Amino acid sequence: MRRGLKFTFFVAVIAVLLIVLSQVYWVYNNFKVSERNFINSAKYALKRSVSLYQLRQSELPTSLKYKDPSLTFFLRTIPNRDSIAFDTPAVIKPFHAEFLTVKIDEYNISEVSAIMVGVNQDL
Repeated sequence: MRRGLKFTFFVAVIAVLLIVLSQVYWVYNNFKVSERNFINSAKYALKRSVSLYQLRQSELPTSLKYKDPSLTFFLRTIPNRDSIAFDTPAVIKPFHAEFLTVKIDEYNISEVSAIMVGVNQDL
């Protein structure tokens, strides 16, 4: 009888130790995951604040400030006669060009603005 009681007590102690160890491991892993999430959110917030600061400091195209923002892209020239003679008086008709206007939706306006800031800084 005494031997069975010792064995039961031993199994109970082992079970309690395993429960405590698993809880310590669980708390440690939650701490590490929370730490990674905090670092990632802090990096995102820093990048976003820097981007917003750059956007406020630079001059954007006027078309991005409209109620319905858009960008216009130059596609190609349409020569009437000779493409070399555009700037000579021999060209009878005026110069023609083809453009494409693209509407920017409200979800992408910050990304397009950031791209435009990058383009303006590269020039």
